[in-house]
Amino acid sequence: VQDKDTPEDESESKELDEDEKVPEDKSEDLSKDEAKDSTDDTSSSSEPEEITACDCWSPTCGYCDDTRCAVRYNMSSSDRGITARSHLSWSHLNSVVLYNEQGYRIGRFRFSLSRIYLTGCMAYRTRKIFWQFRGRKHHKTEWKLNFRHSVLHLYIENVQVFRQKLIGECATHYRDIQYFAFSNTRCQKTFTLLEGMERGEKITDSCEGRCPAN
Repeated sequence: VQDKDTPEDESESKELDEDEKVPEDKSEDLSKDEAKDSTDDTSSSSEPEEITACDCWSPTCGYCDDTRCAVRYNMSSSDRGITARSHLSWSHLNSVVLYNEQGYRIGRFRFSLSRIYLTGCMAYRTRKIFWQFRGRKHHKTEWKLNFRHSVLHLYIENVQVFRQKLIGECATHYRDIQYFAFSNTRCQKTFTLLEGMERGEKITDSCEGRCPAN
């Protein structure tokens, strides 16, 4: 399993992994009850901070190789995972870059309303459960990503839309996720900085002058 150094242009449907032909989502079937958000309460004594998701695909971030543009957080054992807000569409891929304890980039999770990718492990077309979120292209929608216990969970507005257990080489490869970053954000994505997350020094309000300051 390797993460390729590919430009983060992701111009609509052009940025794909190895296969252009993407099979239908083969994740576990989700009943109506299972689709409801079962994540733990994320409340804490301190108010979570909503900050700009800076794009790591830039020279100043070493094109996603510099963990100073990433957030340190143990995603492999976290019950809460990542909560972000961005525009959802059929073609634009939301991209989360994943790193291990040594800060080495091990892969990316990417999704749109039509496709889901995990570097080296997944390339699926989505199920109809995603269709209810059509028409969100021009305003931000909340979504959550979790890799707890080698099971990938994706929620959109507290509805579980995807769940896949990682097995074999994929489980081994993604068992130690200690940093995450965002790419292809276009200064339009935010995420919640939860208690226990440590943002890199290059993640500023203006993304070091690359985005309008909040």
